[in-house]
Amino acid sequence: MSKSIGQIIKELRCERGLTQENLAELLNVSGQAVSKWENEICMPDVSQIVPIAKIFGVSTDVLFGVCGESDDDAAMKIIDTAKKQIYDENGICTAESIYCGYLTIQDGLKCYPTNMILLIKSLEYGLALAYPDNDCYDAAHAKNIYAESIRQANVVVSYGKNTGDILRTHMIMVQLHSVFGNMIQAKEHADCLPTRADLTTFNMLAYIAHAERKYRDESAYRQCDFAYLFEALLDNMVCSGNALFLCGNYEDALSVYTSAGTFIENVFRDEAYLPPVHIRDSGDLYAQIAKTYMKLGNSDKAVHWLKKMVDYDLVERRKFTDTMKPKTPLLGEAPFLYYYHNNKSLKGYLALLLEKLSDNAFDELKDNIEYKALIKFVSEERDKEQ
Repeated sequence: MSKSIGQIIKELRCERGLTQENLAELLNVSGQAVSKWENEICMPDVSQIVPIAKIFGVSTDVLFGVCGESDDDAAMKIIDTAKKQIYDENGICTAESIYCGYLTIQDGLKCYPTNMILLIKSLEYGLALAYPDNDCYDAAHAKNIYAESIRQANVVVSYGKNTGDILRTHMIMVQLHSVFGNMIQAKEHADCLPTRADLTTFNMLAYIAHAERKYRDESAYRQCDFAYLFEALLDNMVCSGNALFLCGNYEDALSVYTSAGTFIENVFRDEAYLPPVHIRDSGDLYAQIAKTYMKLGNSDKAVHWLKKMVDYDLVERRKFTDTMKPKTPLLGEAPFLYYYHNNKSLKGYLALLLEKLSDNAFDELKDNIEYKALIKFVSEERDKEQ
């Protein structure tokens, strides 16, 4: 059954944290009038429809129930449009391209303001743009994105039915509140998250399959679960190394980084080529190790790891295709694309590789013959793609 205009007004008002009196003041009507609308005693005057829609930031169609929160098909089309916008001509995400996709999501939310698919995607794009450590950080819009993310997160937490969506929202808001200095709010969101890493959908489905004696299904669910745990653990290791590096504890940072590399090699020991899992949001593991060796005064080791980074991106990476799957029984059935490679974005990879090589951490190598040769090689490869 479709919602009445009064029910929709009440829902939108609550989502935006307004009281009946607040809304009445904005519309220059009495609080009693708003109460009557929401209790379906009467409808707003037609002259009030456009002002109400403007206050809530939605189209008038939303007030009449033409657009609804259940219209997931329309939401997915909006997201598909946004995804096409977030990659530049080189196939690389930039702050400008992601912001363009973010605005498309916001336009979609004007028509579907409570659609969970759009809200979660908006929060994910918002995190990418508003988190300072990200390569695509958008300083010009970060503050406004953060404010909008708070409102959207409140909607998900208050009205979401999917536990995964709610937990994902808490994770995003922990990160955003933290970097904007709101530690009390960050801790409130953190307290809503489980302490056990195995509280996942796939883990629970594996228990069910085991009880049903569907052991092949159980194995597939376990592999999917391991894929997510592997990603989380690897990211945790690299971030731990980064934290130690920033503390100036370079020996321990190096130990953690190399442990992460060993972990990758152990998981994929049966593969002809290692997938690019060493490249994290928090930095390329090879580049991080090279930077650490520079801090330890070992330029030869630093150059060795920079060579390894270049060899991987320009030699090894070209040998695998999107159709390849890991052989390891830990991941064989998990539907994840580990060997992703797009020839159209090679120019973008080369630009990023040159950027990593040119980091000021390696300024002391500017007269090193092997280092200069690496810079020259990558620059020439990039020029070929112009």
